[in-house]
Amino acid sequence: MQANLSMVRLADEAERWLRKPVIAINAATWWMALRDNGVQDKVYGAGGLRDH
Repeated sequence: MQANLSMVRLADEAERWLRKPVIAINAATWWMALRDNGVQDKVYGAGGLRDH
């Protein structure tokens, strides 16, 4: 799978600058696909929305 997952790290840093949640669309799509298929693993350091 080819995706712009490097944006995940940038989004995490942007949250610190902006003090607001930031998420890349590719990461959101990836997360949703994993959840839809029963994968409940957590990824730390990938933004504030990861635990919600």
